[in-house]
Amino acid sequence: STNTRGQNNFFMTFWQKYEFEEDKDGVQVEYKFSGDTSWNVLETSEGYTGQSQGYGGFNQGDPIYTGDNNIWHEQHFHLSQGDILPESLFISWRFGSNNRGAMEGYYLDDIAVLFHAPIPDEEDNLLGKNSDVLSQTPIEIFGVYPNPVCNRCNIRFLVTNQQSVNLSIFDVTGRSIRTVVDAELMPGTYIAEWDCRDSENYLIPSGTYYYILKNGNNLECDKIIVIR
Repeated sequence: STNTRGQNNFFMTFWQKYEFEEDKDGVQVEYKFSGDTSWNVLETSEGYTGQSQGYGGFNQGDPIYTGDNNIWHEQHFHLSQGDILPESLFISWRFGSNNRGAMEGYYLDDIAVLFHAPIPDEEDNLLGKNSDVLSQTPIEIFGVYPNPVCNRCNIRFLVTNQQSVNLSIFDVTGRSIRTVVDAELMPGTYIAEWDCRDSENYLIPSGTYYYILKNGNNLECDKIIVIR
């Protein structure tokens, strides 16, 4: 693994679901730079779910997403270290099949490239040499998925300073429905799960709701649609 402590980093995330014939059909994420003649496997933080048996242009043993994972889930890929994401970087989703049978296939959504500010070394104070980077965007919302939502959703957000963070759900009248996060967090990207229940654990009715992320005087807000 690569030590990214004290370095700026770019990451790619996306959501996917799929249903393939195990180890015979699948998808692989690849990358190349301008001028390259071949594609390379882009390694995922979560890991691929199987190995190809050599069908559809894949080599025997190539890592692929395969099998039955027909629920939306997020994947993370480390793209670079440094302040600049290479302009010549190309990403490809490669499909392969043995051309037998018919299954649900592959779905892809919500592709995002994220920037992580450096995490200070233990001897660095948060108000020290990294404070000019860390203080620019204390908190940021990246979105909620799925939206509209029926029973459960994930709210993704960024914290760039070690700080107390509160993430709460409100209805259109401003009444507090549920506190999802209320904690001291280290810098990083977080995903908070909300089960569409209120503070008394009752399912909330259909309607428009708002989730508010705040720390101190910093506040970000966005909308969630609940459909029953």
